[in-house]
Amino acid sequence: MKHYISLFIFMSLLLLSSCGMENLVSDGGGDSDIIRFDVACPDTAEGSRGAFTRASKLTSLPDFKVYAYDASGTAAINGKVFTANGTSKDGTAYYWPKTGNVTFYAFAPASNGSVVFNTTSKTLTYTAPAAQGSQQDVIYATATKSRPTDGKVALAFKHATAALSVSWSRAGDLPSTTTVSVSNVKVCNVKQTGTLSFGSGMTAGGSNISSDLGTSGLMMVAPQATSPWKNGAFTSSSGSYLAVSCKVIANGSYVVGSASADGTVYYPLSQALTAGTATTVKLVFGTKQSNGSRTFGYDANGTRISHVPGAVDLGLSVKWASCNLGASKPEEYGKYYAWAATTGYASSQSHDFSWKYTPYCNDSNGNSWSKYTSGNATLESSDDAATVNLGGSWRMPTHKEWQDLYNECTWTWTTLNGVNGYKVSSKKNNNSIFLPAAGYRYGTSYAYVGSDGFYWSSLVYSSGVYSAWDMRFNSGGRNPGNDGNRYYGFSVRPVCP
Repeated sequence: MKHYISLFIFMSLLLLSSCGMENLVSDGGGDSDIIRFDVACPDTAEGSRGAFTRASKLTSLPDFKVYAYDASGTAAINGKVFTANGTSKDGTAYYWPKTGNVTFYAFAPASNGSVVFNTTSKTLTYTAPAAQGSQQDVIYATATKSRPTDGKVALAFKHATAALSVSWSRAGDLPSTTTVSVSNVKVCNVKQTGTLSFGSGMTAGGSNISSDLGTSGLMMVAPQATSPWKNGAFTSSSGSYLAVSCKVIANGSYVVGSASADGTVYYPLSQALTAGTATTVKLVFGTKQSNGSRTFGYDANGTRISHVPGAVDLGLSVKWASCNLGASKPEEYGKYYAWAATTGYASSQSHDFSWKYTPYCNDSNGNSWSKYTSGNATLESSDDAATVNLGGSWRMPTHKEWQDLYNECTWTWTTLNGVNGYKVSSKKNNNSIFLPAAGYRYGTSYAYVGSDGFYWSSLVYSSGVYSAWDMRFNSGGRNPGNDGNRYYGFSVRPVCP
């Protein structure tokens, strides 16, 4: 009796085993029973992405890992590695079920701790390492298919991650006397983790990371729109930004860094990073602002780093700026200013230089004033165009300082890069500045451009408050004792201690 019972149990188990095998896998009768993959690389699957291909960390399709589940959730392939030709790397054959769909999840890199597949949620998590060289160009593919006649599954891989690089250049009109050298770019405060839903792509989240890119590195992170720094100090919680290690030298002086070490300038990073796209953030050093200064990002406290015209020591009581206010080169005219006005207008900008728009003038003929109502009254810093626009200790020259420049220097009429003006050379140390003959503006008109120069001082004229002392010149002479109506648009040449 015991023998019959044992035989019955054995036959039952055999029958169950046979039924299970028949429902789950093919009979192994040919190559069509074996799961194989027909693989398309990302550039083929996503269309032409030349820019990303050049910047991508992938030069060819690597080995990839596959998870596959039948309709009941049973794993047909459980995290096995396949090669680019679509076969399993270790030679193991994986068979199709005879009926029903199988859903495939494939991704690369196949073996890397920063890329993890969740077998429960069927999602992929990429945690970008801080070290740029260890970051991954994650690709993925998915397909749902029942057993085909040839056993092959088409996998069209796509890029899950986004690529970010940074380039830099000097402003095109930056004088050659200003040089910039960059040794490293650090991308700060971008989201570190991306979670990929195979049907809808990767989303960013988690904590922030910062990565050094050197001068040509490529950062690989989850697609995201960065949240840029807005104000205050640049810190780990201040939003996304770039920290650039560099030296900036203008007219022989260090604006950023020193002879022995680089300094750091900061730029807010506001950028949409898209999967499968290499985004290059382009920095421009020395962008010219409306006041004529040049900017080089921000310092660590969030203050603009700017460079103003160089100060030339002529051996006098003050140093003279190397160019006019609103200019970036000695031969440029710069902007024209009414006296006590802090907003200037370049030659290309329209403006009505008249009593109506003159600061503190109460009538249409210059007879009534609300400020600077006595002879030789001196501009306050809040009304000084040089002080307001350049900051620091820059200001407009006094009447006496123009007289000193006239008396203590040699004036030579010349042409600099096609612009007429005076080369003013110190009799004490041979240093020099160039004063272009910018002419002047009145109403909406111009006068004597290219032949005469008109430069404001900071003092009201001694014999009439409707005018102020100025310096005038042409090829035939120069005079620091002239005066001009306060509504005229004259040039401003700043000075500093």
